[in-house]
Amino acid sequence: MKPRHIAQIILLSAVWGISFLMIRIAATTFPPVWVGMLRSGSGAALLLVLLKLRGNRLPPRKMLPWLLAVALFNNAIPFSFFAWGEQTVPSNTAAVLNATLPIWTMLLGMAVHRTKMGLATILGVLIGFGGVALVVYSRTSDPAPGQGSLTLGITVIVLATLGYATATLIAKAKLQGLDPIGLATAQLSLAASMLAPVAALTRHPAHITL
Repeated sequence: MKPRHIAQIILLSAVWGISFLMIRIAATTFPPVWVGMLRSGSGAALLLVLLKLRGNRLPPRKMLPWLLAVALFNNAIPFSFFAWGEQTVPSNTAAVLNATLPIWTMLLGMAVHRTKMGLATILGVLIGFGGVALVVYSRTSDPAPGQGSLTLGITVIVLATLGYATATLIAKAKLQGLDPIGLATAQLSLAASMLAPVAALTRHPAHITL
């Protein structure tokens, strides 16, 4: 592996990891649905500019049902649910819970394809979930950003991770071969469109701080 590739992996990990802290900060001011809408909307706006500059193409309209499903499970629900969960769950714990994504993806994939689980797979799943549970519950004494049920927060974040896994399977089955920039632009735009009316009809941010 070249040094450039290592640097890219470190940068990607930093950007991915810091998002959980940024969600926690945003959730102190914005309601969860607003966090989801702002993440989707700002991402869509940036990608639309990139789309025009680079000449990438949006997915064909016939893909709209699958794009809506992926936008719902990969963006609208997780973005809002992580903000909801991090009202009571520390951001580092949320990041650890997100590490269950590969396990959920594998289990859902096996369920969809009716694949039997071997002993090695069962042991791997148990070890994976056991490790996550050990780390999460060893941090229950960490200060949480707000008052509320830690168990509810953990449950909501796990559901968000399940949403990611569901979207991964849908995209792999139905959205292969599409322009990745166009696909991401469509997903985020549709997610923002889903969340905007919900945000407008529910609780608004009271005091927006710097």
